Amino acid sequence: MVLAERLSDGLAVPGLSTLGAVFAHSFSTVVGAVSTLPGGLLAVEASLAGMLTLLLALPAPVAASATLQIRFGTLWFGVTLGLLVWAFSPGLITLDTDANGIPISR
Repeated sequence: MVLAERLSDGLAVPGLSTLGAVFAHSFSTVVGAVSTLPGGLLAVEASLAGMLTLLLALPAPVAASATLQIRFGTLWFGVTLGLLVWAFSPGLITLDTDANGIPISR
């Protein structure tokens, strides 16, 4: 709760409801899952920005900025981290394992 309140202070939105923001994010995540697009791309962004604008009465530029920050923190950080691990672990790429099931590189 404190983190969400500090983030809302950073966006200069004095009346931002933490409960409303959590609901908007959770609902948008479900919309992304139902859309069956990889990572819910575009479906999550559109629904999150729309809900922040309509339900929480955020100005469109603030809602867009918050949406991008949320998606970079929740989706793209994990994708980047996964790609880095994948790139530096050749045994994981080819799924070669030793007798103990530990990935090995060639």
